[in-house]
Amino acid sequence: MQRFISFLLFLTLQISITSHSYATQNTSFQSPETAVEDFAELGKPNFQVYAENEGLPSNNVLAIAFDKKGYLWIGTINGAAYYDGRKWTTVNMPNRRKSNYVSAILATSDNSVWFGTLGGGLHCLKNGKWTTYDKESRTLPNNTIKHILESVSADGQSTIWLGTGLGLVKYQDGKWTTLDTKNSGLPHNAVECLLESVETDNKRTLWVGTGEGLAKYQDGKWTTFNTKNSGLPNDGIEFLLESVNKNNQRTLWVATDGGLAKYEDGQWASFNSKNSGLPSDYIMGLAESVETGGKRALLIATLAGLVKYQDNKWTVFDTKNSNFPNNNIESLLANKTVEGKSIVWLGTYGGGLARYQEGQWTSFNTKNSGLVSNNAFSFLESKNSNGQHALWIATQNGLVRYEKGKWTTFNIKNAALLGDSVTKVLEQKTPSGSIFWVGTNAGLAKYENEKWTVFNSKNSKLPSDTIMTMVESKASNGHFALWIATFFGGLAKYEDGIWTSFNTKNSALPSNNVYSLLETIREDGKAIL
Repeated sequence: MQRFISFLLFLTLQISITSHSYATQNTSFQSPETAVEDFAELGKPNFQVYAENEGLPSNNVLAIAFDKKGYLWIGTINGAAYYDGRKWTTVNMPNRRKSNYVSAILATSDNSVWFGTLGGGLHCLKNGKWTTYDKESRTLPNNTIKHILESVSADGQSTIWLGTGLGLVKYQDGKWTTLDTKNSGLPHNAVECLLESVETDNKRTLWVGTGEGLAKYQDGKWTTFNTKNSGLPNDGIEFLLESVNKNNQRTLWVATDGGLAKYEDGQWASFNSKNSGLPSDYIMGLAESVETGGKRALLIATLAGLVKYQDNKWTVFDTKNSNFPNNNIESLLANKTVEGKSIVWLGTYGGGLARYQEGQWTSFNTKNSGLVSNNAFSFLESKNSNGQHALWIATQNGLVRYEKGKWTTFNIKNAALLGDSVTKVLEQKTPSGSIFWVGTNAGLAKYENEKWTVFNSKNSKLPSDTIMTMVESKASNGHFALWIATFFGGLAKYEDGIWTSFNTKNSALPSNNVYSLLETIREDGKAIL
């Protein structure tokens, strides 16, 4: 028996499934808000987390950007840092005593990296040299920089736009120009975010998010949108993103302090925690990820976790169903690997930086799902007559079924199982429906039409109660045969209600301890076990 236990431990694995998350805590329940129909979307997303222990200057990450070298830059409340793929290097601002609070980062076309700070002005790092622009040098109206944007024209001319606490700033050809409520159509001087939209004919539109509404600057004209004249849920604009829908139409997404807004084809739509899957109305950032195959997803940073909006479905990732360090997502960036796989970077306030890559394995266990044990020995996918899929998991503490968003556990207390250590589950399809065979450490169970029948060495000719695995085969007459590998008892066959045993005494089996089975079909159609 000790050898058997060691063998079970060897077989132990942690179930891992790629994709999506599903948070559960009990052994049998359903969450209508987050239940998914496809069990392949279960699992705990594997977010890699970087914090101060890994070299970050602070766990409060406010800005994320990539430079031309491919280095990842982050802005924190205690300086900036870049990651070269091996290690993190901290970069302090040249006037760090005045402010080392980096609120915005932008890598521009001339290989410069610009840093916006809270109270310390703007800094440009190029070829190892720093240049500072601030209110004291009369280049900026305010030393608080909220957003940095570069616009590159068709002829390669670069323009830097800044969102500051006292207006919109334009830097072009060495000249600084400030636009505010007095000399432009801005609805408010606190500029929080910027976005440039470039159409196929190179026609450009500048979108400006402020503390009191959204402004659009196109062809020298200003247009203002707010809660009174549009579908904006709130006038406090936090972030702007443009995407392209399935019909190749441009869509403007607006993150606000009161929910999310969508502007498409002249029509507004609003989403909040009451009419959608958003966990919070306070939206901090937006990004679009393009997965392998071109499938797009909108990523939404909130104060209650990350939200993925894809195919009209909302999915929330937070500290409960993911290894998130913190639910307060401050910054967001989507990127791609060399192989074209999507990568999402998340900056949190207090929890550091998190990274998720498409195609990585994710896991679920007793803490984040309905599993009753982390020792899982086999799986089975079944499909009923209605086309509904179910996942069956054989574990050390019972048989678990996931179907229609609900976890159900079968064990010796609520079912006719003779033992809780389930080693194998097998489906036999018949004209009248499916029959499930469950092998345990204390015998065999048959589940048909929601009724259980048990077999062991006492009530049948099963040579051993310790079932290792099973395989189904069909005889030449088309009848079903169940082959059962046992520990200590050799091999057993169950066909038409008749048991046949094979062991070292009556067959060529070298051992009565049978661990695995496989049936192959020869070219002449004969089956070999």
